[in-house]
Amino acid sequence: MTNEELEILINEYIDGELDKNKEGFLFTQLSLNHNLRDYFKKCCLLKNEFQKTTEKYPDSLDSNILNSLADIGIKENIISPKNQMQKYFLYMVVIVIGIVSIIFINESSINSRQLEKTVMQLENQEQMIKLLINSIPSAEIKSTREESIIITANKM
Repeated sequence: MTNEELEILINEYIDGELDKNKEGFLFTQLSLNHNLRDYFKKCCLLKNEFQKTTEKYPDSLDSNILNSLADIGIKENIISPKNQMQKYFLYMVVIVIGIVSIIFINESSINSRQLEKTVMQLENQEQMIKLLINSIPSAEIKSTREESIIITANKM
């Protein structure tokens, strides 16, 4: 076992938390190791000094403290005009932000409707252009000489 683990056992013994089975082992190790024995003596000395310094507080001390608290009383929250102005200002900011957000949402819905109408118009125009292109008769190009070109429309 390392010295650190043995020091933990010493601390448990001083605190009264060490099992009876491990006490024999601890005292055997203390008899073998001079440094651990010094550490054990210092811990025992510290515990004894601490027990000497603990004093019982008088009961009158508790009653004096409680009586002084009763004299203080409960203070009410003082509502100052400055706090009221801040509160009203924050309410106004929230209301303005709400109104602006409603306006933006309304504008975006109007814009989306206009976009849908524009898309439908473009689709209709595209269909009309396709119909017009398909309705134009095809042309036939004939060349009799290299300089002159004759273009005639095929009749259906």
